[in-house]
Amino acid sequence: MDSIEECVRRVKAGEVDGFEPIVETYKKQIYIYCCRMLGCKQDAQDAVQDVFIKAFTKLHTYEAKVSFSSWLYKIAYHHCLNLLRKRQVRMRVSRLIRSTGHADSVEQWVALFLAATMMVGSANVYAASNASTSVPQAKVAVSTAKPEKTSVSFDDRIKELSNKLKAGQMVAYYVADQEYNRLDEIYFTSMGFVNTKYADYVAKAKALNAPTLTKPSDLPKSYSFQNAIIYLKSPERTSSLYEKLDKELRAKAASGEKFVYSDIMKSNEASAAILNFDKGKVKLQVVASYIVPEQPMGGTPVPQKKPNEKKETIVINGVECIYTTDSKGRDHLDWVDEEQQIRYSIWAESAKSDVLNYAKKMIAK
Repeated sequence: MDSIEECVRRVKAGEVDGFEPIVETYKKQIYIYCCRMLGCKQDAQDAVQDVFIKAFTKLHTYEAKVSFSSWLYKIAYHHCLNLLRKRQVRMRVSRLIRSTGHADSVEQWVALFLAATMMVGSANVYAASNASTSVPQAKVAVSTAKPEKTSVSFDDRIKELSNKLKAGQMVAYYVADQEYNRLDEIYFTSMGFVNTKYADYVAKAKALNAPTLTKPSDLPKSYSFQNAIIYLKSPERTSSLYEKLDKELRAKAASGEKFVYSDIMKSNEASAAILNFDKGKVKLQVVASYIVPEQPMGGTPVPQKKPNEKKETIVINGVECIYTTDSKGRDHLDWVDEEQQIRYSIWAESAKSDVLNYAKKMIAK
């Protein structure tokens, strides 16, 4: 059989059959590697196929400066890492649904959106009421300690932690079981605030340094203000607080046998805010969140294909906005502030004129 380097040369020259020996040589090793990273045989089988497809399509970028096996394992690593992060997002979303019991509500939908796209690394839950209430944020982590034997589920443990929180509090937690925390990180759940009076929201937002959202004096016709939501900010990974919590929780896990280790504290900063408006069955949400730089992952990002979405650029009072029409979901208008620090979005279903009307009132000339 040809050497791997010779097989690579053949494939680059257009001989597709040359890739078969490469698959036969590495498929078992890559499968074992994916199993160890993902902890699931079925997921690993699917991942192996994807890894070799990616390797085939990127083979023209391979150079013999590094060994082929190292190059292939790097593709496998980044693919599995992406799968783990997507799995954690699904776990957060499922916890949001179970925690509130009404995932079909507009506010809950926005929370799911924020958890899945705008606040990677934290999930947010809240319970609306006539007074200020709350909003949980989440992430999950790994220890060599043997987890305690218990019939209480992972979700129940996290729900227990959330239920202990008061508005404005945050809990940092570390999961001492690799099955639930394959990235070996600490996570956060916090209780933010929901205000049914706009003036109360303004005061709380100012105190927590939340992104500013202005309610126009003349709303689009027939809309009424429902509530405002403030999400608390989790400590940044580079902060001294994060490092302190990480060290303390890992130390507890190293000497104990619990499933989850946690520490409750007060939070004095916000990461995002939402204003909710109704017009009969039409729901309109205005979202503002601080832009958080993404963690570098290496590799080449693969753009997501969304055939159900159509985007168009619209300039409003000199600000470039992107309007996305989604045939399977909710339309939204997005833009960032001049300092590139805050991302704004307005969401509604089949109400483009109302969205644009609100944006014109919101974006200063």
